[in-house]
Amino acid sequence: MARSQPFTVACEGGLVTASNQIDLLRRPGVATELENFEVSIEGGYRRISGFTKFGEGSATQPTGSADRINGVMPYADGVLVVVGNGLYFSQDGISWLQVNKLSAGAGDDYTTFTGKTASVRTGQEQATFAMFQSAGMDYGEVFIADNSTKDIFSFRMEGTGALNTRTFYAEEVSPNGVNTPVKYITSHDHHLIATGLDGEETTIYYSVYNNPNNFTGAGAGSVSISDIIVGIRGFREDLIIFCENSIHKLVNINDKQI
Repeated sequence: MARSQPFTVACEGGLVTASNQIDLLRRPGVATELENFEVSIEGGYRRISGFTKFGEGSATQPTGSADRINGVMPYADGVLVVVGNGLYFSQDGISWLQVNKLSAGAGDDYTTFTGKTASVRTGQEQATFAMFQSAGMDYGEVFIADNSTKDIFSFRMEGTGALNTRTFYAEEVSPNGVNTPVKYITSHDHHLIATGLDGEETTIYYSVYNNPNNFTGAGAGSVSISDIIVGIRGFREDLIIFCENSIHKLVNINDKQI
């Protein structure tokens, strides 16, 4: 049996998918497929240490069943989860508070809010989130779009004590005044941006400046382009608009220059 000769290769090249096999032979250390690895802050990549359930050994499902989770976002001192026909909040992954309930304008205390009937969000799909921060808010306001049969859902929680001492604000926001699914949202230049509305796939709606719940007041409006929009993201002063066959940017949302 032939003797083996050890050979050390430093795994420092990271994931490479654009080079052919011949070129890769000249660059030992790169990877073409990675499983359970992540980008390392020191360069290259590292093996993922592992995962722990939120709630660990006592973790529970938000709906008590194996419904598909369509979105998760850290919020306040816990997480918001889009699952089944509802939205849920938990501080520990064990106890879940359903939050897809519409509050009074001045907000509801815990008892009033939990006693309300849920506003069912039938047919939820993959969710997108947008966060707005403002002076006087403890955690900010979260907006959720999920391409369901409902409008954008707005949720805000105030108070830093026990959950049953906090105040809850929740409402549904319509960019075009019609109860229609919204696929994509983001925050940009103090506006809430919404697009991908059913039947208006080439139109972008933006809210009043510093008022993400208002799409009808002064400073709100819309702009249409010639391609179907499949995603939006703010980058510095520009709003990047990803379409099926093109990419655009909105240079100044208040002047609507594309």
